Amino acid sequence: MSNSSPEPHLENLRPFSKDDVERARECGKKGKKRQKEIKEEKIKEEKERAKLKDIALILGGMAFGNEKIKGKFKEYIPNIPKEISVDTAMMIGQQLQAIKGSSKSAIFIRDTRGEKPVDKKALTTPDGENLIGKGSLTIKIGGKDID
Repeated sequence: MSNSSPEPHLENLRPFSKDDVERARECGKKGKKRQKEIKEEKIKEEKERAKLKDIALILGGMAFGNEKIKGKFKEYIPNIPKEISVDTAMMIGQQLQAIKGSSKSAIFIRDTRGEKPVDKKALTTPDGENLIGKGSLTIKIGGKDID
């Protein structure tokens, strides 16, 4: 029975004996071949992602020509330039959605501006003293100090 899943079946594993050198070589070749396949798959996926990123950059930089939507933008932003890019139109659309109450749009705008909050974890003593940024920290495990 062939194992097509990537999960190992431990019950089928057995150690190599000194006399079983040929089987060890064959298993090594199979492992090396699979490693090469996985590496090639990753490279292919990275190239595909790079293509999609390039396409998004090209499309985002194109001129936005939908006059109906531009007219709606002018209702809210009277001094909007005549020529805007698709990226600019998307940002304006997100701004308008945020103004109308969309929290997802507001979060998108905040994150795009670089104002995304950072999760900070504090390490404090039982007295409430902050230990992060206080120099070295010694932890005791099993009665031994670990720096």
